[in-house]
Amino acid sequence: MPRLQLKRVILFARDLETLTAYYRDVFGLEVREGSPKEGWVDFGTLALHRGKPRPGSTKIAFYASNVGKSREELLKRGATFGTVKNFGDLMLCNGEDPEGNRIQLSNRR
Repeated sequence: MPRLQLKRVILFARDLETLTAYYRDVFGLEVREGSPKEGWVDFGTLALHRGKPRPGSTKIAFYASNVGKSREELLKRGATFGTVKNFGDLMLCNGEDPEGNRIQLSNRR
């Protein structure tokens, strides 16, 4: 079997402007190419395309060395997250973006 490498997660969004602003302003991702006006935005490993989303089947996990501190900062910026779950060495918390896509903060590398 060929060795595969994950390059990008693509999310479809009804409101591409809002979702672009969310990942740019709340998470600090940098737009590399495209624009909401063009119908697509590329952040590198995450891309947004205009279209009907199907929330619930995808989860985007972001690494955070300190999950609790990162959660608090993101909440201040307008993100929505539940409580931090502690599984010994693994800590994580789950949330949703404005289109209902599941997101996670995790200290798993």
